[in-house]
Amino acid sequence: MDPIKYIFEKAALTGRIARWQMLLSKYDIEYRTQKAIKGSILANHLAHQPVEDYQPI
Repeated sequence: MDPIKYIFEKAALTGRIARWQMLLSKYDIEYRTQKAIKGSILANHLAHQPVEDYQPI
């Protein structure tokens, strides 16, 4: 399990992890699975690469 996801989904935290949760709660952290990140990187790369020999069908 991802440590960031664990910190935000665990109901009762104590000690150091509770302090980390308080510090991290200041930021708008959005958890995404690694698969989704890889997919968006590929889509962004393809969208920003011009195709010089493009011919419409």
